[in-house]
Amino acid sequence: MASALRSPLPSSLSDRDMSRAALNQPRSRPQPQEQPTPVTVIVQPQRKAERVLSTVKHVSSVACSVLLVAAGLAYGDQVYVNVQTENARNRLTALQDDERQLNVSIEALKYQAAQLGESPNTDLIPQTPDRFIFVEPSLSRPERPVNTLTPAATPPQFPVGY
Repeated sequence: MASALRSPLPSSLSDRDMSRAALNQPRSRPQPQEQPTPVTVIVQPQRKAERVLSTVKHVSSVACSVLLVAAGLAYGDQVYVNVQTENARNRLTALQDDERQLNVSIEALKYQAAQLGESPNTDLIPQTPDRFIFVEPSLSRPERPVNTLTPAATPPQFPVGY
């Protein structure tokens, strides 16, 4: 029993050396056995029906992908058009509001100018019927002769389009 309690390390080693020796000591753990990776075997269709079904599957997958992309593009385009239409409608409304404000401002300025023109302390001369300028119509002009189209006596000898 005394031999079983003995340390395999020499007794002259310090505690620091003993911890190094314990770390460097090979461990005898059983290594797990490597599992073979499963191999998937792609089986080529043997019968004509299987080949046709496989082709139909591939074609339908491609068609479905194309339809999904087309639907996404159509939806995106519709959203873009709606956003652009809303922006244009907002701009139009703002421009119409500005136009109304300008018309009101113009009418207010006209009214103010008329009020200033009628006030007695301005240097403007008031309108009286003797100061109106009348333009008399000119002498009657002779009527222009109306050209009536007469058919040509002889048809043209060359093609008309040239």
